[in-house]
Amino acid sequence: MQGLADYQGQLIFVLEPGEKVSSDEENEKLYIRPNFPFDPANDTLLPCSEAGLNFQPGFILEVIQRKEEWWWQAKVVADQFRNQIETKSAGLIPSSALGRLDQD
Repeated sequence: MQGLADYQGQLIFVLEPGEKVSSDEENEKLYIRPNFPFDPANDTLLPCSEAGLNFQPGFILEVIQRKEEWWWQAKVVADQFRNQIETKSAGLIPSSALGRLDQD
């Protein structure tokens, strides 16, 4: 900044578009209802089984992050059959590229 203090004359700042921080798709809430059970302990493709989210058919999952192609981050928000809200932590689930998930 010292160089700017000694500058005399016209100074023009040029603003260039930066990287887009988020898209409408990423901000849009996505709820899915899996039609298969998922146990992260039995999935050999999951990089870390402790980070996986165990779910059953009939659970309603809220997808929190879907930037990665193969693994999304989600949390259980309800059990369709018991209408019970779950309060478990978020974890990794297979993306739509890896498994068949129905969107609500």
